[in-house]
Amino acid sequence: NRVMALRYERVCGYKASSYDFPGAPNKMKPFGYYFSNIGFHDCDWISLESDADAWVRIFEKISGHPLQLHVPCREPIDHLLSQCNYKRKDFTCHESREKLIKSVKGSLLNLSRFPSGLFEHPNITVKCFPFENSWTDYVNYMGEIGGLQTRRAVYNYTNVPTNRPRNKTSECLLHDLAAQDKVREYMVNEVEYYKYCNQCLGSDNDLLAQYRPTKL
Repeated sequence: NRVMALRYERVCGYKASSYDFPGAPNKMKPFGYYFSNIGFHDCDWISLESDADAWVRIFEKISGHPLQLHVPCREPIDHLLSQCNYKRKDFTCHESREKLIKSVKGSLLNLSRFPSGLFEHPNITVKCFPFENSWTDYVNYMGEIGGLQTRRAVYNYTNVPTNRPRNKTSECLLHDLAAQDKVREYMVNEVEYYKYCNQCLGSDNDLLAQYRPTKL
């Protein structure tokens, strides 16, 4: 969000906006701020940290202009362990499949943000892209192909981590391939976000298909 706001005009986001003071788009703008004060009519790119139904409210607020949602797709195992790290939770591998799945369910965060219920909306389309390309290829794509207008003055952004550093040597799921297979199978078949990403990456709906040869 902040990278986009530093490079392009008419970026409206929860963490930054092109309308913030130049060079420092670091003010937090809650969803209600745009609804109550600015509105989304002059926004070409919107980023939210809200439940998926917020996009329907935005669609209604901007008088029915079509929306294209871009879903950043995380690699399932790495994303799961990142969420465990955020929750300061150790994931135990030497368990039955049932207990592994229970641990996964207890570790996942913010699944209500995924717009699975919006696939049938007549004026909202959903595309995907690999999360690891969020700060590079995706940003460039939105300027070259996505039609965003580059700011007259483009600023650099230094990323500030929001999660503590992971100790990957102690994460058993990275090394226990049997447990990893069971967990990944559950996530890409039963959890809507990972299921969608597994089907989308590498397909015609992958915005960066030219940069990604295969699925998850």
